[in-house]
Amino acid sequence: MKKKRLVLMMVLVSSLLVGCGTKKETNNVKITPGEVKVETKEGEKAIIKTGKDGEGTIKIEGEDADGNKKNIEFFSDSKLPDDFPKEIPIPKKAKILTSNKVLTDEGQMLQVVYEINEKEMNLEAVTQLYRDFLTKNDYKIELEMTVNEMMQITATKEEKIFFQISVAQEEGQLIKVSLMLTQGI
Repeated sequence: MKKKRLVLMMVLVSSLLVGCGTKKETNNVKITPGEVKVETKEGEKAIIKTGKDGEGTIKIEGEDADGNKKNIEFFSDSKLPDDFPKEIPIPKKAKILTSNKVLTDEGQMLQVVYEINEKEMNLEAVTQLYRDFLTKNDYKIELEMTVNEMMQITATKEEKIFFQISVAQEEGQLIKVSLMLTQGI
């Protein structure tokens, strides 16, 4: 199942890369196990890598003709990005659904989506957990919105640090939480 998911993600990401930007003529494509390298005649480069069997990661490295690097890493399963800030609270009984990381020369974006049973923490308790975190860590709450069984908080800190939290009641007893932290982008 994991292998099928990785192949599907590679096809999807490849399709997205092909569809982005202006039309470019490809000069060089190399395919090896676990890696695809593409270089355009204009000098732009992209490398798509998959992790070892069962790792559940896809890494895309790119470089434009001017040498500006762009890196994207997609994680699946319950793996957090290595540099996900330890001070951001994630409840112990939370089940990580997905996480990803986008790296550029300007900064990074980290995102984690998890779910937790409302018997462990209800919608308001999860929301309060992040309000308290933001206040304690000197974030400025720019927007807080609640619609039906969904809550969203957008906060900033210093220059170019953006944190968005979405909490939603799912069917049954599950609460789904999405955390997105952008630094420098």
